[in-house]
Amino acid sequence: ANGVTFEAAVPAEHEIYFSLSVSTHFRAPTMTLTHKGGMDIEEVDEAHIARIPFDALTGLKAFVVANALTDIGAPPEIISPLVQQLPKLWELYHDFGMTALELNPIRMRPDRRGKLT
Repeated sequence: ANGVTFEAAVPAEHEIYFSLSVSTHFRAPTMTLTHKGGMDIEEVDEAHIARIPFDALTGLKAFVVANALTDIGAPPEIISPLVQQLPKLWELYHDFGMTALELNPIRMRPDRRGKLT
């Protein structure tokens, strides 16, 4: 089922910014991603922001997310959970004809078993 869940503010060890939009520069759908927080994205050093165009016919693939996170020096413990979830947002973006999708911030912290959620 499609739906949206809103959570109250929670403590977090990691804040991630993620968006999908059509870039006029690349003339393609583009993922923007950083692990340096989302609230002040405009102030984040460009070296820590990935702007990755991808093919609309194949969508956002997990390896694109993994490579982008690695290239910007994201902590290894956040890569796998994000690689598992972020590509699914392409389906939402594409299937509903969105022009922009932004999650700001994605907050991550260890659960009781130490797994990042």
